[in-house]
Amino acid sequence: MNIQFDRPLFGASTKALAVEKGGYDIAEMKRWFRRKEEQEAANNPMYDVNIKVVTANENYEIIQRSVSLREGHHWEVFKDNQFIGDITSARELKTKARVDLKGENLPNLSIEATWRGRGKVTVNGQDSGETKRSGFLVNMKYLIEIENNDVSIDPTLLAGVTYAFWASSE
Repeated sequence: MNIQFDRPLFGASTKALAVEKGGYDIAEMKRWFRRKEEQEAANNPMYDVNIKVVTANENYEIIQRSVSLREGHHWEVFKDNQFIGDITSARELKTKARVDLKGENLPNLSIEATWRGRGKVTVNGQDSGETKRSGFLVNMKYLIEIENNDVSIDPTLLAGVTYAFWASSE
């Protein structure tokens, strides 16, 4: 399974991004920021990573609940306004950037930074593929390549989690 979406020129971009699978648009994804009044005093807007992924049939929303250097990031994941899981990242200074998705009816998904703008995708403890950045100044994209055909995760949710990984680790 190959999924790709445009990489924003600026990390704080709220431009809608098309999510493609096999060359076809399957969803639209957008990063959004809380209004200044809603942000916690210690929460820098640069770290405010909230994502909405919309398809013809379902909506996913990834809402950041906390961020700190010691404890990393924490998001809640909603599908059609129903809570379905959590994403956490251990973000200490000496650890690699990593996000973990856990939920009752979801596979355990992890994305961990490797080298040169890449991340290893693990589903239920098995290496399943990678994500990487491509392009420079033009045709900039995030790519997700899942090699394991047994992976059963909604591609639009995978794109949202991947966007959270890249947005929080850059």
